[in-house]
Amino acid sequence: MLYVPIVLVFYESEANQTKLWNILAIYAWVDNSIGYVQGMNDICSPMVILMENEADTFWCFERAMHRLRKFQVQCTFYWGAISVEYTYRNNESC
Repeated sequence: MLYVPIVLVFYESEANQTKLWNILAIYAWVDNSIGYVQGMNDICSPMVILMENEADTFWCFERAMHRLRKFQVQCTFYWGAISVEYTYRNNESC
């Protein structure tokens, strides 16, 4: 039996791909200080799969991104290795 992750099956539908694209594009437009960065699709994808309403999915994603902005991520590259440090920013409002 071939194992196919449910995410891959879900996104075989062009309508589901469009839903994810719409949410990410609108978020990039609304929060233009960040726009779109790598990995946002990984955060948004479970919400798209679980929620039927596109508007509700957008606002859920927007709130998640708002909360994640409290963390500052600093990546340092050392000869092929990556060091990632997460710092909580206390001075930013929720």
